[in-house]
Amino acid sequence: MLQRFQTGLRNAAHDAFDYAADAFNETTIRLAVTGLSRAGKTVFITSLIANLLALGRGKATLPGLQALLTPPTGHSRLLGIRLLPPGSGETPMFDHARNLATLAAASPNWPPRTDDLTEVALEFLLERQGLRARLGPRRIRLEILDYPGEWLLDLPLLNQSFSSWSSETLARLNAEPRRTACAAFLEQLPVIDSASPPDHGAIRSLHTLYRDGLEACRTQFGLRLLQPGRFLCPGPRADAPFMWFFPLHNAPEYPTRGTTAALLDERFEAYKADMRARFFEASFARFDRQVLLVDVLGALQTGQDAFLDTEKALTLIAAGLSYGRNGLS
Repeated sequence: MLQRFQTGLRNAAHDAFDYAADAFNETTIRLAVTGLSRAGKTVFITSLIANLLALGRGKATLPGLQALLTPPTGHSRLLGIRLLPPGSGETPMFDHARNLATLAAASPNWPPRTDDLTEVALEFLLERQGLRARLGPRRIRLEILDYPGEWLLDLPLLNQSFSSWSSETLARLNAEPRRTACAAFLEQLPVIDSASPPDHGAIRSLHTLYRDGLEACRTQFGLRLLQPGRFLCPGPRADAPFMWFFPLHNAPEYPTRGTTAALLDERFEAYKADMRARFFEASFARFDRQVLLVDVLGALQTGQDAFLDTEKALTLIAAGLSYGRNGLS
């Protein structure tokens, strides 16, 4: 009986040690990489992964990181770096192998643009020194998340009403070059009577014209301050009815139930709730570090309007990086 008790106590102690070692040895860092359209997010992540894996094989690809991992004795603490297989999460996996093959092909091409949240994880094995060596190698799990920077432009919407957003947006649309890009939408907008019952066909048509106008602002004039961000990078549920809205002239702060204004106001609030639940609170607020890529040369090449608009967009994004419990900066 005493022997079984001693064995059980010893096994319990061993299990507790293993549990503590696992908890003590593993650190997770969530790194988010973002930037406005065509800023090079996918290429940056693909290159980063390729260089990290090469470093794990002993190649001198990242000398700065290698120096940090090498103590004065000259012996690197890095034992290896590997890509971790996908688990059971719901976030799509960043396809590093496909992107690398696309870039390294005989006729190379740019990978597809980022239009949804994707992730990939790597594991670093680091040698411990001194008394802590008996705990085994230290494991660092680096989770890299790629997402459209345009989504960050929706952060100001979370504190706006449909009425204030409509007024602010239409003021921008009536100034060049947005007025030219959104001419079809602005021409048809007066047809909508905000106080009348909704004409669902007309509303869907106006939404399409507004979205097409935003796309023209981006592709023809290089503008970047375009809201809502998911109209250009919709990700999943692109055709959900809550996406079918647009800025409305003289939108009342408290619209009458059953009117067009009330329906668009309801969709605006549903859109904000979806962005808050599915991205800002579920993922964005849990990032530990953030990398923001900026295509300065592209903005300069497109002209003064594009450069100043990009500056405004980045100002909004920079303010948004403090959102959430981590106080990102």
